[in-house]
Amino acid sequence: GGMGRFVRSGQKVVIKPNMSWDVPPRGGSPSDVVEMGSLIISPDVVAADTAGAMMLGHKQGEIEHIRLAAAAGHGEMDLSKLKIERLTV
Repeated sequence: GGMGRFVRSGQKVVIKPNMSWDVPPRGGSPSDVVEMGSLIISPDVVAADTAGAMMLGHKQGEIEHIRLAAAAGHGEMDLSKLKIERLTV
């Protein structure tokens, strides 16, 4: 049970609470944050960033730093190549 279903012992993971901002997150206030009610857990930071960006309305590959990280071999940006499990709690 728990995270052990998805992550091997000793494996590093990225946990991203998914939220959005009404304004760019530079010196804003907590009232600018909109919680999306979801959590992304992945051993792949590029996949996690891609999933989060898509949940916030961006197209896959639209955000430059994610594209560059994928091109440099830091992770997978094509989510269709990954096994993704969606859970409701």
